[in-house]
Amino acid sequence: MHRLAVTLEPFALESLESYLLRLSQANYFESYQLLSRALKDWLYEHDEEAFGAFPLQLKHVNVYHAAQSSGFRVRALRLLDNLADTQLPLLQLALLGSSTRFCFSHSSVFRQGAHIPLCFVRKNGVPICPECLKQDAFIPQVWHFTPYTACHKHQLDLIETCPSCGALIDYCTSESITECECGFDLRSAYTSKAGKSRYALSCLMAGELDSLNDNVLSQCNQSTWFSALLWYHLEFVGQLEPDNTVSVDAFCDAIEFFNKWPESLHSKMNERLDVWDSARYTEYNHTPFRKVFGDVLLHASGLPSRQLSENFVLRELVGYLSNLIEKNPKTKKANVGDILLTLAETSALLSTSYEQVGRLYQEGFLKLAYRPHQQTTIPPHKPAFRLRNVIELGIARMQTDLASDVYLPAW
Repeated sequence: MHRLAVTLEPFALESLESYLLRLSQANYFESYQLLSRALKDWLYEHDEEAFGAFPLQLKHVNVYHAAQSSGFRVRALRLLDNLADTQLPLLQLALLGSSTRFCFSHSSVFRQGAHIPLCFVRKNGVPICPECLKQDAFIPQVWHFTPYTACHKHQLDLIETCPSCGALIDYCTSESITECECGFDLRSAYTSKAGKSRYALSCLMAGELDSLNDNVLSQCNQSTWFSALLWYHLEFVGQLEPDNTVSVDAFCDAIEFFNKWPESLHSKMNERLDVWDSARYTEYNHTPFRKVFGDVLLHASGLPSRQLSENFVLRELVGYLSNLIEKNPKTKKANVGDILLTLAETSALLSTSYEQVGRLYQEGFLKLAYRPHQQTTIPPHKPAFRLRNVIELGIARMQTDLASDVYLPAW
């Protein structure tokens, strides 16, 4: 293989897999696999490392699928630019690996300026909108995302299975954008009108914010609203599925929740406090924060930033807890202000690192709630500091409008 006879301009927001499939068809290959074999042969002659990192199957071609070989996958895509008269937009369309962690521990991918939770990327099947395919035969990247279940252009539910054979629709497997493997033309499929919440959620996923009115998510960037949806899932729906994916129906109430922000958050936090208070079996000064409020602080510590100016969830949580301390001043009898934070939770609440919290303790700004046994470090998940002390320290000494997480000098 020497050159590609035909190059294509990608559609706006098109996925890499869709573009490569259309590119193979435009160059008269009967299937994408024939194109990929030709590309691998060319790579073998020019770069053996890149050759080994380039897969034959369309569903594995995206960069985020590669682990240790992701750098070689990028090199392979760049080398393929030499096969066209004009530069191919392969890396611009790709989902790249990202070092950003959402909600404390969840991996993400990166595309065109936005970080997206990896668990939002569909692992099996890509649903379609028949009306969109009638207009232009390509697959938008947003169809690959689990929370996107309705077409934001036509207000119709996406179709996940073929009306003819019942098979899961997946153009990466069938290597056809408009037809199922059974031969059924997906453009002729019937679909129903989408519900209000599903339509609003899909508008958010597609970046169409006009329909969200005063929803707090409409004031955020893409990375933040993606992570806020994941935070909502973890806090108020439950943990992810066993295969580390989100539940499709889990987000039905998410838009309404953020429509009522921040009252919706305050209500949930008060409910958790009331439930614990009515059934508690230990005094508050022996109660871990997690027993009362769950992992809300840890999950909010990366959305994706932990800086209060950029993280509206963490900012509201700090405000709620500060108000809670104000309503429950220090008394001889322990109250909710005396519950215990771990090192990880304290780090999240102060928007700083574990090392900085350790330094605050060593310098006497924070006191441990237990007597240390000659240990040099504080275990990150052991209840160690009182909520009251952390909040008061934050108010007294750590007011800043700057994006800094360093409160004390190293000397």
